[in-house]
Amino acid sequence: MTDATMEQFAKLGTDKTGPHADRPGPNHRDVVNKIRDLFPRDATKALAAWLKVSVDTARHRIKGEREFNLDEIVKLLRDEHGFEILSALMEHAERKPRWWQVCEPLMELADAERMVAEAQRRTRAAIRNREGVTDALETEIRRAQALAIHGSPQAGVHADALRAQARVVDSGKVKR
Repeated sequence: MTDATMEQFAKLGTDKTGPHADRPGPNHRDVVNKIRDLFPRDATKALAAWLKVSVDTARHRIKGEREFNLDEIVKLLRDEHGFEILSALMEHAERKPRWWQVCEPLMELADAERMVAEAQRRTRAAIRNREGVTDALETEIRRAQALAIHGSPQAGVHADALRAQARVVDSGKVKR
């Protein structure tokens, strides 16, 4: 090789355009931002577990020191959160393809349906918990009323306080 050819070859190494580029592209930043949104407590550890890579490798991806390779992007897309990763990638697309215009609203609808189902599940659990608390309060009210019947003035006050807490109408208040 001539000196001129060697010089040109040396210059090729300084123009980083591959996966080890100095600055990650906007797609990389979009994916990292979505990962940070999904795992705000520790995105690095979550990404390491997600991709089955070391924490150092995940840290390089999060910091933008290394871009994701194709296999890692595939793992991200094939995961439970894959649609959110895809949405992040498609958000800044210059022109949204027709398939995306159909897919996005359907996936958003499915996501909303999952959220409604979760809200209904949590509501049912809260009602069950409230019923358990109400049962316990009613038992305690009956106990305090029984003590009040047997002459304990403090028990009557206690029963009144419990009724107020439980918002129970006094149907059998004992006169003292």
